[in-house]
Amino acid sequence: MVDSNSLGERLLKDLNAVLKKDPEIDEFDIVPVSDPVINKCPIIHMEHKVALESWCVKHLYMYCYSRLMSWRKGEQKADTELLLQWTQAMLLCNPDLQIAWNVRKEVIAKNKKIENDMKLSSLILSHKPKCLEVYGHRRWLLLKLKPTDQSPLPRNITDSEFSLCQEAASRYPCNYYAWSHRAWVVQHLVKDITQVVLNELQKTEDWVCCHVSDHSGFHYRQFLIGHLCRHLLLVEGIGHSSVKSSPKLLFSEIKGGGCSSHPLICQLLGTEMKLVSNLIQRYPGHETLWYHRRCILSLVAQHQNINLLQPFLKRELHSKSNKCSKKSRIELANELCDRFLCNCESERQFVLDCLQQESNNNWQKYLIKKHTQWLTEILGWFFPVSMQ
Repeated sequence: MVDSNSLGERLLKDLNAVLKKDPEIDEFDIVPVSDPVINKCPIIHMEHKVALESWCVKHLYMYCYSRLMSWRKGEQKADTELLLQWTQAMLLCNPDLQIAWNVRKEVIAKNKKIENDMKLSSLILSHKPKCLEVYGHRRWLLLKLKPTDQSPLPRNITDSEFSLCQEAASRYPCNYYAWSHRAWVVQHLVKDITQVVLNELQKTEDWVCCHVSDHSGFHYRQFLIGHLCRHLLLVEGIGHSSVKSSPKLLFSEIKGGGCSSHPLICQLLGTEMKLVSNLIQRYPGHETLWYHRRCILSLVAQHQNINLLQPFLKRELHSKSNKCSKKSRIELANELCDRFLCNCESERQFVLDCLQQESNNNWQKYLIKKHTQWLTEILGWFFPVSMQ
């Protein structure tokens, strides 16, 4: 019978050798193998992937954990390299162990080497994509990478973080931690908010269309839209903002080099309303889509009720032509309203279309009923629609 400590030490040595041998390893997993095979290494390595056979995990973990606790109590001495090896093995086996992350933070605070932990946390997320401690550690690392409070991170780092979050969301349904981390990156690490948000809306559109029951993805889009609206109103005010290389999906119809902030908001909300309308009609019976629609309607109602529409219409009308007749100005104003914003009548027509399309779908009819109640109670829209 092999001594547990000797086995754990050998497993740690073999694991470190594999990770050093192949710096391009991008995926980790634990495969279910209940019993060991004689003269066979339980560490599987192929095609830049690494895995542990499940029977050896407890031996590796307990060996590293006992050594780390002995070091914390002052019963054993260990250099920085050994601490990193112990904590790396422990976190691959159990990434929820906060003490191991704290030890690595202490080491990084001294030697300033962040790249290894960025790679390790990414590797762990390939195995356990919904782990709060991993995202918390990555935020700490990203803030360490950020030069100053005013300077943003390089674009390639934030793009890599967005891709990592999307992959984690694809691996684990309703991965709120991944989407929240993605939102945190937008809030704290980017400077060109308008450009980044538009790109993110474009990148996530296909994803939400393929995951119509995943509320976390739609919640992220709600955050993006609200964040951009606040940015346009508070930072750019009533001026003009140029959108360089903006995704053609959102603003291809707006002509000229610059656009008023308020028309951008209206165009953004109108585009999202069109997307969610199409999804509700294509995939009836998904409550997530109705919740998302209500959020967008709330934003639309806010921008209508606080009289933001009239100032932007005046500027838009004035910029079109000073020679427009009064009638043509009114027609243009109506065109802009119909083009960018919805109203009670258009929402009523949409609800009737959904009822006719799914007349035998009791669950869809229930969702429509809840939606009309919300429109009446929250937005104050009179909505006489029969559910029969």
